[in-house]
Amino acid sequence: MAETFVDIALVEIEGVEMRTIKSLSVTPQRTKNPVNTMNRDGVAIGVTQGIASFPVKMTAAIQAANPEQDWHRWALNKIAKNVVYELNDGGKRISLIDVFINTVDEKYDENGEAVWDIDGFALRREED
Repeated sequence: MAETFVDIALVEIEGVEMRTIKSLSVTPQRTKNPVNTMNRDGVAIGVTQGIASFPVKMTAAIQAANPEQDWHRWALNKIAKNVVYELNDGGKRISLIDVFINTVDEKYDENGEAVWDIDGFALRREED
C-alpha cells in the first residue's frame, strides 16, 4: 500500500479561502500539573487533568491593497472567528472554533519579503 503525504493545507476563515497564508501551526496542549496535596511520605498524590488549549500561529503575506483579512482589527476587537483547514484537496477537514488573535507582528527581510506573524489560540478543535 502506497503512503500518502499531505502536500498542501487549504485555509479558510469564516468560509473565505485565504490565499496569502504561507504557514499554519496548531499545537494542541493539555498541561498536567502535580496536585498540591501530598501523602504521608511527602509525595504528591496525583496530577491534574489540565485544560485543553490550542495555540495557533500563522504567517501571511502582506498585501499592499485590499487585504483579504484585517488582522489588526481581528486582534484589537477580540473577535472570535472559525478557521478551517483542509489537508490536501478534498482531504480531512479540521475546524478551529472561536479563534482569538493575541498579537500581529510585521516582519520584513532583506529579500524584500513582508509577512504578518499572527499568534493566537482556539477554544476548540474538531475533525470533520
